[in-house]
Amino acid sequence: MEMGYRTKNFHDIMYSAESSFRELMGMPDDFEFFMFDGGATLQFAGIPMNLCGGSKPKVGNYLLNGHWSEKARSEGAKYVDTHTVWTDPEDKFLTVDGPEKWTYNKDATYFHYCTADTRQGFEFHNFPYHGVPESNVLCADMSANLGTKAIDWSKYGVVYAAMHKNFSTSGATIMCIRKSLIDADTVMPFTPRVANWSSFYNSPQKIYNVPTIWTIWLFQLTCEHMLAKGGLSYFDA
Repeated sequence: MEMGYRTKNFHDIMYSAESSFRELMGMPDDFEFFMFDGGATLQFAGIPMNLCGGSKPKVGNYLLNGHWSEKARSEGAKYVDTHTVWTDPEDKFLTVDGPEKWTYNKDATYFHYCTADTRQGFEFHNFPYHGVPESNVLCADMSANLGTKAIDWSKYGVVYAAMHKNFSTSGATIMCIRKSLIDADTVMPFTPRVANWSSFYNSPQKIYNVPTIWTIWLFQLTCEHMLAKGGLSYFDA
């Protein structure tokens, strides 16, 4: 808990944590990996602020399947126009209609959904990717089920998860971002540094401010434990 964040000891922990996570999740090299401070809620704002600056359309599509996807839309609405692709008229979210009943804003830059919402308990077991417009960057909050099954990385632009659900204590967020999306020109000018992907990407060791060292250490141990147990196939079963 007293380890300096600019020391080799911590950097070794950080690199080992990233390496173990990449191996565990089969994350390809065209994705960058970050361990941002703050919960996933910070990235509810970070996604529109990093993707919709410059000449990009300031519009996001949101599929609602529970409390946390509603929170993401509400936060995103502070920065972009948000379009609700689908929501439950009874507000129960026991099921979600298929893409044939979804509506879109064709000008949207990204499409956001929550893979598993812990408030109502709805989880997508087979997400209908064909329902996402090809022009949209697919962004997924995987806080509740990251690490439980394999991911088809080719479908996503942004995958993120609060670390405290399945990997560690509270304080940090796993961020997996397709490298081609990390662009200073698409960051809104008022974006705070703690949510600016480009600032971290271009900082030494991807560290811009003091990271949550304790949380990251536990994350490293958890990833190593999961690999030792047999990886995703073990936990999926």
